[in-house]
Amino acid sequence: MTKEEYMKISENDPDEINLTDADVIEWLDSIVDALNITTENSYTLSWGKLNHDEGEYENNIQPCGSHDYRCIHIYTGIDKLAKAVGCELDCKEWDRQYPYYYFFKYKGVEIFQLEKEELE
Repeated sequence: MTKEEYMKISENDPDEINLTDADVIEWLDSIVDALNITTENSYTLSWGKLNHDEGEYENNIQPCGSHDYRCIHIYTGIDKLAKAVGCELDCKEWDRQYPYYYFFKYKGVEIFQLEKEELE
């Protein structure tokens, strides 16, 4: 289901929206695939004269962040998402404000959600 198809379904605030696990998987696949494409096509551009002493070209455009670490931050519903895609949800300690870091791996991407309380 595309975003446009979903928006059409939800635009009039129906009393109920029924989605299948296949719909949820298609939604996550589109996000993961886009992230993988973006990551694979993200690299530093360098041009101009090479400064041999510093080993750098005079012009650089460099994306921020690690290109090897792919993750998607979910605000709410990670337990439902993990169940729909058939992945085991794991948890580790995080920090004082959000002590619970829930996560699972899907197609090489870490899907995570931060929580103040334990999920049921």
